Amino acid sequence: MSETALMKAAMDGDLEGVKRNLNQVGRKDEDGWTALMFAAWKGHANCISLLEKEIGMWDNWGWTALMLTAFNGKTDCIQLLLSEAGEQATKNSTITLNGNTFTFPSGTTALMMAARGNYPEVIELLLPYEQGLKDSEGHTAQWYANNGDPNRGDFTQVRELLEYEGTERVPPPREECLLVASAVTGDIEGIKKHLDHVGYQDPTGTTALMMAATYGHSDCIPFLEKEIGMQDKGGRTALMWAASECNIDCARLLLSEAGKQTTKNIAINLYGKTVPFPSGTTALMMAAHYNRSEVVKLLLPYEQGLTDSEGHTAKWHANNGDPKRRDFIQVRELLENERSERIPPPPKESVFLRRFATVGDVEGVRKYVSHAGYQDPNGTTALMLAVSYGHSSCISLLEKEIGMQDNDGKTALMKAAMKGHTSCIPLLEKEFAKKDSNGWTALMHAAAKGHSDCIPLLEKEIRMRNKRGWTALMEATFEGHAECIRPLLSEVGKQTTRNCDDFPSGTTALMIAARWGHSDCIPLLKEEIGIQDSDGTTALMKAATKGHANCIPLLKEELGMQNKRGWTALMSAAHNGCTDCIPLLKEEFKVQDNDGKTALMEAAMSGHPNCIPLLEEEIGMQDNDGSTALMWAAFKGHAHCVRLLLSEAGKQTTRNSRFTLYGRTVSFPYKITALMLAAHENRPKIVQLLLSYEQEMEDSEGHTAQWYANNSSKEGDFTQVRQLLENERTERILPPPNPGEMLELRERVNELTTEIESLKKDLSSSKNTLEETKKELSQLNQENSSLKQQLQKANDKAKKYQDMYEDLQKASDQNRALTTEKTTLQEQHSKTTEDLKRALADQKARILALEEENARLRGESLITAVNGEDLKAIRRRLDQAGQKDSSGMTALMHAASRGQTEVVRLLRPLEARLQDGRGWTALMHAVGGGHEECVGLLLLERDLRDGEGRTAEDVANGLPDGKKKITPLLRKKVQLPDLPEELSSFQPTWRLGRGAFGTVFSAWSEDHGNCALKVVEYEEMERTIVDSLRREMGTIPSLEHPHVLRYHRVHDDPDNGTAYLVMEWCSGTLLDEVRGRGERGEPFRDDEVWRCLREMASGLAYLHEKRYVHRDLKPGNVLLSSDGRCVLGDFGLARALGDSSRTKTTAGTLLYMAPEIHREERYDKSVDVWAMGVMGYELCTHALPFRNVVAIIEETPAPSLEGRPSELADLISRMLSKDPKDRPTAREVLEEAVRHQ
Repeated sequence: MSETALMKAAMDGDLEGVKRNLNQVGRKDEDGWTALMFAAWKGHANCISLLEKEIGMWDNWGWTALMLTAFNGKTDCIQLLLSEAGEQATKNSTITLNGNTFTFPSGTTALMMAARGNYPEVIELLLPYEQGLKDSEGHTAQWYANNGDPNRGDFTQVRELLEYEGTERVPPPREECLLVASAVTGDIEGIKKHLDHVGYQDPTGTTALMMAATYGHSDCIPFLEKEIGMQDKGGRTALMWAASECNIDCARLLLSEAGKQTTKNIAINLYGKTVPFPSGTTALMMAAHYNRSEVVKLLLPYEQGLTDSEGHTAKWHANNGDPKRRDFIQVRELLENERSERIPPPPKESVFLRRFATVGDVEGVRKYVSHAGYQDPNGTTALMLAVSYGHSSCISLLEKEIGMQDNDGKTALMKAAMKGHTSCIPLLEKEFAKKDSNGWTALMHAAAKGHSDCIPLLEKEIRMRNKRGWTALMEATFEGHAECIRPLLSEVGKQTTRNCDDFPSGTTALMIAARWGHSDCIPLLKEEIGIQDSDGTTALMKAATKGHANCIPLLKEELGMQNKRGWTALMSAAHNGCTDCIPLLKEEFKVQDNDGKTALMEAAMSGHPNCIPLLEEEIGMQDNDGSTALMWAAFKGHAHCVRLLLSEAGKQTTRNSRFTLYGRTVSFPYKITALMLAAHENRPKIVQLLLSYEQEMEDSEGHTAQWYANNSSKEGDFTQVRQLLENERTERILPPPNPGEMLELRERVNELTTEIESLKKDLSSSKNTLEETKKELSQLNQENSSLKQQLQKANDKAKKYQDMYEDLQKASDQNRALTTEKTTLQEQHSKTTEDLKRALADQKARILALEEENARLRGESLITAVNGEDLKAIRRRLDQAGQKDSSGMTALMHAASRGQTEVVRLLRPLEARLQDGRGWTALMHAVGGGHEECVGLLLLERDLRDGEGRTAEDVANGLPDGKKKITPLLRKKVQLPDLPEELSSFQPTWRLGRGAFGTVFSAWSEDHGNCALKVVEYEEMERTIVDSLRREMGTIPSLEHPHVLRYHRVHDDPDNGTAYLVMEWCSGTLLDEVRGRGERGEPFRDDEVWRCLREMASGLAYLHEKRYVHRDLKPGNVLLSSDGRCVLGDFGLARALGDSSRTKTTAGTLLYMAPEIHREERYDKSVDVWAMGVMGYELCTHALPFRNVVAIIEETPAPSLEGRPSELADLISRMLSKDPKDRPTAREVLEEAVRHQ
């Protein structure tokens, strides 16, 4: 009989296929093999319980499924087939595997086969049942161990087990094995069928519960409750198995075993690696070794501080864990302060009660309800778990727990409200009006989560406040849940009672809505219009401060109101540079605050030149001391603002005044000028701008700007300013007015900007056809072209005026030599000169404005994406990193100023340590905005100073609450490596992450810009790892190719046991792209697959021609440069090919490794082509071609690629040929991919 569908499914471990074809159970193929035998041969333990009817059947040579699985050393299958123990082969037989031939005489047993294959764990299981049996040649299992396959390694352990092989045997188990088999597959019905065998332990002490925990079948555990607490012969518990395998749901149900320790030295085989553990090992230690952070967090309260027989704690096991288990940072942080105090483990009955409550199993809850009242380390009860999942039917049974609160003070009612489970709320009325540790009620939690249907059920809690004085209405508004406002309207008019972050006492729900731009909430809260908080701030001011222009028309009734400082909404908008809001607040133009300051002055002080043209009606106004907007801009160093305010030049203060900047206050006598302020503050650019208009003017004490430059109290090098003022003359020109032509130009620029923005909006909202998009882009380019033409005309006109000015200056010099009789002519010439100077200054300002606007339009793409908080668009434009807008700000600075944490994290390595026009860094912008999380991400910039010599800490100290909130963050220690002198040109900027063999930092240098720096401390590493590292350092200096990672510098410091590798910066990996596409459901297009193959093959062909084989190609080692190129990296496993061009060392990542590596055969560079084929297949399907190592080794080819061009499918199929000789070379792959470019 030929192979059946059932046999094929069993061979593949296809559980669903086995279930579909169970009608074929009992059939045999031409060799007498059954489906069970195929499953056993391949080690698919999960199929055995379904095929139990075939247990005991023989093939044509008298072999059983147990013998076949013993031959391959499949321990899990052995445990399930022990009922076949004692059977012996009926005929001589020969097996050929991987080119090796094995002969067995009749009478051979499973134990003999395990002895020959050197499988000690299998022998331990089979010995009680088959010891002493002999084959037809009189050989026992001991003989097979002494004459075993020499290629199978050291037989010491096997020979010790069989040294005293006896003749007394016990009968094999029958039904007991079926219980274990059901536990392996999670077959609850099978477990119920064999419940009378619960408690059975095989010869190694393994129970059905341990197998269920190993395979992650948490649903089976309550049925195997009697086995909880049992230990195998090494002292292992089911909890330990669950912890090793990271089966967190099982671990939760087995917590009553916490605290148990192994009684013997044991070895765990996981991921193809056997790891020894000493006696005294706990489940927590195993979880720490295998980097199971969730399990570590669960077990820590119960097992922390315990030590094994060698004195090691879980922390030690984490620090010496399996290096292949990725980054141990989280586990090590959990165990950093491992203490010795432990809490007792929960009773198993309480654990099961919680389990049944979680799934809503009423009968299960009823069975264990007598154990209600237990709280876990977080204070959670079974009732809380039940209502969190909406199981209202469990509430009455768990009434005893009503009123209990967890560690945060939350009740079951609150947890139901947070999840929106309305059916649970009426049953928990006894918990109404309770508050958690922050004073929150269930109603507040429901409102904050937007569960409007819960609010009527919790009306008894309406008008209650939490600890910060907030109501449920305020919490709903904070989150923007407009649908929750109507049922809470009775709370309208309430004001907070305490200061909280951005909200002082007296804040209303309306103010909260305005602050966050929730325009849909504002109409519902109109009764609160006109209310002011304790600072006098209104909702309108909140909206204007944050630039929410869409909210302003809804709050127009508050126009003209002022806070306690006298500020208006307009001043708030100007102070924060919110240009969209200013035109909507024109009714507040020319209003002055308590100090006489205007919105224009606030814009000038804060350095927002874009606001100044919008506030031109306020130009010329002076505050209570006579200060102008120009003076404030000059004092604070905002040259862009000064240029637009030159019409105020020549004005002087009318009273003694004080100017403050970042906590530093300077007093000046009256009659001070903007030039004097700029000279005092060492602003050479501004001094140069103002000199012609204000030179030689004197203050009330007779001091000129030159005197202020020579006698400034400020530190710094004043050389440039003093040189500008060295020949300060008395001749001054009149300040430029606001000429109509300049205003027209500004208006035109604004019109063009508006048109461009409109086109962008149209472009983003209407992508119906490609032709429409091209047309809109064409219009945008035409407008840009027009703008450039205007710029060129302005340049030409400016040059013309410059030539005229030079000619007239010569005429003026000649006139000074004339006699007094030509006074009239001299005056005429002077007037003409002044007019031309004014015109020239005007033209320069216009040219500058156009240049800045044009620069802004050219470089706005990345910055616009940041301002739109579009992470996808940002990633597409990372190649623009480093570009600046007209004020010198980078995209990172914009993100920092807005508190966009994720964007800052993305852009930090690319733009850190850059400075804008006034010298501000991204850190300073984050400090100025009070964004604490962004400040923490940008600490690498805290040593930099701005144009005034201030650090970020100086900026923080000048802010309200800055010393309290921000300064401590700025003093936080950042762990960056100290580089040796040879690498002094590189500046580490941040820690990016830790890999298996080192820590990676971002770095920067003047020669190379942004770089990646890998620091490897190898002193205590294994010799093989150090050899791998030295191989990488020896390989990389000679490699230079656009698709191979370039290393700028490598340095070995053997005295400190540390290696440093500086490499080019790449913004991500192919793995990131594959995962991102998978999450978005976005497949790779055919042309994208061809491009990736082309670029990878190009780099690979280069490596192969240099006689290097990579050996660890996978998506995580294919980096993506900032321009999107695929770059091959991570050469730790690269190896130079010797004379034979073949090697035999096992290396790489399992599912990307070629069959010949798994078979431990010699291999060559074709293994890299195989790995590239796996990646090509993954790009096409978002799946790997082979699910496990067995599938890779088998002759069966990869599933065919559907829906892809035949040329692409054929190429990838050839790359995945099981025979290396049939695979194309990397050069051939490249040539094929180039043909499809």
